[in-house]
Amino acid sequence: MNNIKLLPLLIFVLHCTSNPFWDDPSTDGLYLSGTILTENNSIDTPVSVWLETFESYTTTDQDGNFSIEISNTQSTLGSISGPMKIYFFIYNYQLDSAIINLTNGRISNTQTDFSINGVLVKTIELKKIMSGSLALEPFEGKFYDRDSVQIVFNVEIYNSVNIDLYKYGTNHTYNVHSGLIFHDIENDTAIFYRYSGYDAYGNLMDDRLIHLNYEMNENIQWKYVVKTNQINLVAGEYQIIPYFIINHDFIPLELINAMDGDSFSFSNNYLNIPIDIVTTSLLVE
Repeated sequence: MNNIKLLPLLIFVLHCTSNPFWDDPSTDGLYLSGTILTENNSIDTPVSVWLETFESYTTTDQDGNFSIEISNTQSTLGSISGPMKIYFFIYNYQLDSAIINLTNGRISNTQTDFSINGVLVKTIELKKIMSGSLALEPFEGKFYDRDSVQIVFNVEIYNSVNIDLYKYGTNHTYNVHSGLIFHDIENDTAIFYRYSGYDAYGNLMDDRLIHLNYEMNENIQWKYVVKTNQINLVAGEYQIIPYFIINHDFIPLELINAMDGDSFSFSNNYLNIPIDIVTTSLLVE
């Protein structure tokens, strides 16, 4: 994963266990809550919410609301003090965050993004980077009656972005896309497809990870060809998911780990990443 940076070090402050002049809320049962907006969220994808340092993770509900606990505010060095970031993330949106200030392990009276009761007052609306919808070429008969099946991913770019994805071709001209995940809906298992083969002249048509740059307001099509003799699908219904890596400027590695995202690798973990794209399905008989 490109451009993952280290998080800033946390500030720890030694303090007495009691303070007669302190009037902040108690540390027992501290929670942060709020509502997150998402721009053009076509399938109501939940937002991942992660609080640094405390390794607290949750997702929003169908209305965009979240509640996350601040726990373990005591350390061997004393109680935790300082600004802490809480991050909000969907894969094809720009990462956003808010800051909660703690003093001696308590929510401080001095806040900008939250109230002193831990309610988000800063407006967070995640901005969409790209959207897409997958379409399977209509065909008659059964999947394995055909030598190949074509799939098109119609992509709209909202903000400039760098994307890595698999493509293949001959003579170093990589013009056809590769890298699809066939998710067995009933059994919650996945089959991973990448094209391999030879052209009519015996030249190897290998796929490889290609780096692409897209500008704002671009509309493009990613065209895939699935050779049916290169994939083994048992009978069932499959959700088809295109694989690609969006190169975000910054994402905390711990947030990726909290989602079990495995640095966005071409694996089962990719299915754990919240993403707002319209997929398609395939019925194999």
